[in-house]
Amino acid sequence: MFCKDSRQENMLTQFGVAWRYTNNVRYEQLTANWEQANFGRESATVEAVILEYAARTESGSSAPAPILRKTATGYDVLDGVQRLSSEKLLGTTDFSAYVVDTDSELVALKIRVFANHLLAGHPEPSEWNRKTAIQKLIIEGGMSIDEVARLGGWNRKSIEEEKLCMDIGFAVRCAGGPVSMAKYVLLKMAKYMKLDDFVVAPKNIFCH
Repeated sequence: MFCKDSRQENMLTQFGVAWRYTNNVRYEQLTANWEQANFGRESATVEAVILEYAARTESGSSAPAPILRKTATGYDVLDGVQRLSSEKLLGTTDFSAYVVDTDSELVALKIRVFANHLLAGHPEPSEWNRKTAIQKLIIEGGMSIDEVARLGGWNRKSIEEEKLCMDIGFAVRCAGGPVSMAKYVLLKMAKYMKLDDFVVAPKNIFCH
């Protein structure tokens, strides 16, 4: 069973998105493969978390309602994959939810990326959360470093530094370098090289 939660409501208000609380949403109204679309976790579903939520429900606790977005193909789950999975495991057929009203794919993506981090359900390590936010919202979504740092409650310098390492690491891989490099090595390289250096350099510069 799900319930209203001020944390969800405050986050949606902070993101400037309109929302409504509704009852009797059914699982068949969700988009296909909804369990697999979860940018807030390294693994879309985590069995231990699902079982924990199910146990809490059976003991009488109510979990925060999931956040959905209505689309042409059904309700897209922006937050609450683990909670929905636990209720489905218990045989629940319908549930309450927050439904956001936005035509912005970026706003929907912000909710999907930040909800687990900001709402403190079962968050991933902070470094993983930062990298995901940088990749999805800055590199792919075009948001600024300042905006992502502010929304995530992170120090701006840490986001700027993390993005620089990700950019240099990607350039190194494209030039034939190792798939993974230590952060301090990437920062050292950044002191003496620019991304443009990789663009003008010949391919496979790391090969012998």
